[in-house]
Amino acid sequence: MKYLLLFVFSYCLPSMAQDALTSDKTFIECEDKWIAMLNKDNSLTYGFVYIDTQAGLTLDVAGTFKIVDNVFVPSKRENSSMKVRIPLNNNKVAIIPSERLKELKIDSVPDWLKIYKGENTSVARWFRLGFTYNLWEKCDQALVYLDKVKTIDPNYKGLKFEYAFAYNVLKQFDKALVVLNDAIKENPKDCYLHKEIVFAQMNLKKPELAAASAKIGIEACNDDAIKGEIAYNISQQYYLLKDKEAFKKWELEAKKWLPSDNVWFKNLGIMNAELNKL
Repeated sequence: MKYLLLFVFSYCLPSMAQDALTSDKTFIECEDKWIAMLNKDNSLTYGFVYIDTQAGLTLDVAGTFKIVDNVFVPSKRENSSMKVRIPLNNNKVAIIPSERLKELKIDSVPDWLKIYKGENTSVARWFRLGFTYNLWEKCDQALVYLDKVKTIDPNYKGLKFEYAFAYNVLKQFDKALVVLNDAIKENPKDCYLHKEIVFAQMNLKKPELAAASAKIGIEACNDDAIKGEIAYNISQQYYLLKDKEAFKKWELEAKKWLPSDNVWFKNLGIMNAELNKL
């Protein structure tokens, strides 16, 4: 099976297509749907969006078509299809209305998808669905699949982090901390768990506790980029609190781990200058 990285460009649909198609959906909102994207030559590429157990959100490219006198006219297709991994993005695409699918000579649910899903009702697939929805910050939907995993295997690798991430995005910070405090006992050097703990505590307006957790996380973590992110987040917290002394301390910590050309490194200098005006 061939997977390629998809670079999507956003174009307005031409006037002749506006009545038939509206580019108003993100890719994650099009799971199990046929979608169309405008090409530079005013033809439209169409394909089916689904979540692959290994590759994540994927587009099965079926071919191209043009709209002639408000009729979808497909180009001649080869038998082979191309599966394209969809990177995280905010581009909008058009869902093809179900009543127009017959013009493209396609079924609403491809035969291969029926077979694929029939063979992939495993815990691994449910976890991948939860992971993918979390990646696109559709965390309510992610929890639906994470709950399925938890019912069968509550200790599934990565499950607790995905729960915590979802709870943090949904601003259910107390729930996130319950999961994280349990997970960190099992994986005390997991950088991402430490980052999520600090994030939850900051949002619960507990700066001192967040700073203490940040110290522990930075000491335990082996990833300089995440160390820099944790320290930067604490710095930003103290900047917002107008606490110059605490800010400067964490500014120095953050700069130990952030490259000098990093945007956060530069932001620290801006925040420092702003605080010095007070």
